[in-house]
Amino acid sequence: MCKKSLVKLSAALFMGVLLFSCSGGVVEVVDKSFSEELPGSYKMSVNSSLYTSTDAELNASLTPLNDSLSALMDSYVANFTQNMKFLKDSVASESSIIGELLVKDTVFSATPELVSVRYTVYEYTGGAHGNTTNIAFNYSPKEQKFLAKEELFTADKAVVDSLLQSNFNNADSVYYAQPTLNEASVNIAGEEALFVYDRYVLGPYSAGEVEIRLPLESLK
Repeated sequence: MCKKSLVKLSAALFMGVLLFSCSGGVVEVVDKSFSEELPGSYKMSVNSSLYTSTDAELNASLTPLNDSLSALMDSYVANFTQNMKFLKDSVASESSIIGELLVKDTVFSATPELVSVRYTVYEYTGGAHGNTTNIAFNYSPKEQKFLAKEELFTADKAVVDSLLQSNFNNADSVYYAQPTLNEASVNIAGEEALFVYDRYVLGPYSAGEVEIRLPLESLK
């Protein structure tokens, strides 16, 4: 067996800072990126953020969020590298499977009232294609807790479902299901609520993912 060398491409903390101001304090979004490659085996690119504030009380309230997101990123990396090791060590995968893990976060809101972030995770460990998953996190620094999507607006679920379906574009009937709140990843961006449905949720892989935007005013 040829000796494989581990190449760490980058592990950068504090690469950039975004400031979100709001009455009661300012939340700083600090970019955290980590990339790693094992030639002939896999490559990873993990982008995530930490949330801080110069206001001591607000900064302390962000700690549970940072701890949870850091643990999540660690679990993605650990599970992926374990899966790739299993594949490379198994007799069936002596072929050249090059695994890939891509994690990207999109911050829609970062204020003392709400941190709303979406993680888009792409993972390939063999097969026809990889899988992409979107995961939404909505965190209230004031309450120091993660909010369920039903807590983001006051409209009843039946009203939300009706609005989603009336704003759903199913041209040529490529999707076989109707969107509902249950299957959606939900984030808040300004005056809009963003509902995302992964591939396979509403239709075949080839149909792609679906995003529906609704004004928050309509969800009150």
